[in-house]
Amino acid sequence: MKSHVAAAVCCLGSAFLAMLDSSAYAADPVSECALGVRVNKLNLGSAIASTGCQTLVLDSGTYAKINIASHSLGVLALRCREPGTCVLGTASVVANVDGFILDGVQIRGGVIGLTIKASKNVLIKRSKFIEQTNSGILVNPGTTNQNIFIYGNEFRNALLGCNQTLMDNCYYLSDGSPIAEMDYGVRIYSTAAIDVAGNQFGTVFNHAISLKTNVVSATITGNTFNACGRTCIELGQETPASGEALVDNNIFKGARLLDLNINNIGKATVTNNIFFTTVSKIRIQPKTPETRIIVTTPNTFQ
Repeated sequence: MKSHVAAAVCCLGSAFLAMLDSSAYAADPVSECALGVRVNKLNLGSAIASTGCQTLVLDSGTYAKINIASHSLGVLALRCREPGTCVLGTASVVANVDGFILDGVQIRGGVIGLTIKASKNVLIKRSKFIEQTNSGILVNPGTTNQNIFIYGNEFRNALLGCNQTLMDNCYYLSDGSPIAEMDYGVRIYSTAAIDVAGNQFGTVFNHAISLKTNVVSATITGNTFNACGRTCIELGQETPASGEALVDNNIFKGARLLDLNINNIGKATVTNNIFFTTVSKIRIQPKTPETRIIVTTPNTFQ
């Protein structure tokens, strides 16, 4: 299985401090700072500026992928006029931005829906990521990302796939557990702070959310996992180890092998979640660092 914010930004909020509240995603930590200008699939690319406050309101339609190489000195917002009716091309990329909002779009299919690279103060909200083969959202390794917010989105897959190391082994492993076509809902590397809140995941992933490597601080709150297939949340999936994570007030239900797999992370606090299972599906691996702190109560099992 493959394992697989600056003073010039005028409208960045302080809500990052409120991430422990599971409803924090309702108050956007990155806000639009310009009046909306309507665009369509023919002029979106030419309308995007590299600096300044800009809000582009997308008409319904099917758009090419976005490839934003840089943006600074204000928040760039792309907002679908009718959420869910603006389809962006897969393999979209947002790189080297300080202040960006993507709101209400849909990305379907392809390998990676959206990649975030070397960026800070990025908010992805009210969007749908459907049946990518690798990741719905990839927060890229390398230059550190900072203040990434993934709020109120839907990650959806129902397709089964093949084991990437044994390609003749498809659909199910020997233990009967499924092999998902969509490897990750959200895959996160090299990030100083990330908040994943109020999202819906379902129904088959190899890893719905993964703190892959080098994630300093993460909060995963108020999400609903409507079946994960294999693993809902990976905390420190690989080395270099991650720092700390709060997993709080989430709901885990439906078919899944593991709710949490706690591996290479210094501190994991797993509290106030509802697990629809009579047997704990939290696995704590004997991995690094040896001095780590793991808290797994209180939670509700039913």
